[in-house]
Amino acid sequence: MDPFGIALLAGVLALPFHLVVRREIREIRKLTDPRHLRTQAVVITDEEALDECTTPIGLYMGRSIWERIIFKGVEYRFDRVAPQVGSFRDRRLGPGELLLEPDLVYVTE
Repeated sequence: MDPFGIALLAGVLALPFHLVVRREIREIRKLTDPRHLRTQAVVITDEEALDECTTPIGLYMGRSIWERIIFKGVEYRFDRVAPQVGSFRDRRLGPGELLLEPDLVYVTE
């Protein structure tokens, strides 16, 4: 095989990998964009992922209910408790909502 054919074959084999990597990089950038987070439902399983928590307004299952929290630069206020019924997918979250385990739902303004 001539050098041009080898280069062409290498390019054809590398193209799908290149496109997948570019797509993943775009998805990662979305996760840090506050505008994107406001259009999505977010689930946080570890409170340490939060940027900031304001004053506690109560307790639920031994965990503090924060009046407001900040995640990735987006501010959320406490809205409700949404106990799990059946599978995790049964808890309906809408755009701009954040679920902080266990069962605490916050909404963005």
